[in-house]
Amino acid sequence: MKHIWILCACFLLSASTTRLWAADLAASDQAKGAAHAEADQIYRALFERQFIKNNSGQKNEAAAYYLQLFKDEPQRFGFDHSKGVDPSDAFMESFANHVPPVRKASQARVDPPKGVLDKETGARGLLFRTGPIKPISETKVEVAGGYFEGLLSASHIIYTLAKVDDKWKVTSEQLRSISKLREVEEGGAQHIASAELSSTSAIRKGARVF
Repeated sequence: MKHIWILCACFLLSASTTRLWAADLAASDQAKGAAHAEADQIYRALFERQFIKNNSGQKNEAAAYYLQLFKDEPQRFGFDHSKGVDPSDAFMESFANHVPPVRKASQARVDPPKGVLDKETGARGLLFRTGPIKPISETKVEVAGGYFEGLLSASHIIYTLAKVDDKWKVTSEQLRSISKLREVEEGGAQHIASAELSSTSAIRKGARVF
């Protein structure tokens, strides 16, 4: 009889432990899901900001925008294209009706002299990139990002985002480096003269976003 009670006690203890483990696992999955959703909101707000504010030549006349995420911080003058990954399908759905169309970075080929070329059509587009999210507080984060149009048209910017009324928005930018084309008048026509580069040492303060 004593052995039966011991077996029953062991069974009840095991069942209780299993329930606790399952509850902890469910809570962990829920927390991970919430964290992923929060990260998607941050990246979405950042990409939307990059779409409307960049120094590219094409801007919204590009054939398409391509998105790329990075797990590592960029080097001094930007990201290593080969180390980027595509956003998830679920994330891309939020830009389904955007004009220009928004696509994954893997749908384009980066040819530095020529630019960002669609793998199917060969049309030129813009590549927008973001690095890992660095929490500053519960309602403030920093994320490195920028655009790439070609060797002479690219940027590396540190963005600060704040959560206001449960929505994330870009509040400031700190330009680390930018390479952009400069056009000059020559013989009545515009020609590309050179590339201008501003590095971290040239710009110390973030530019307030209004």
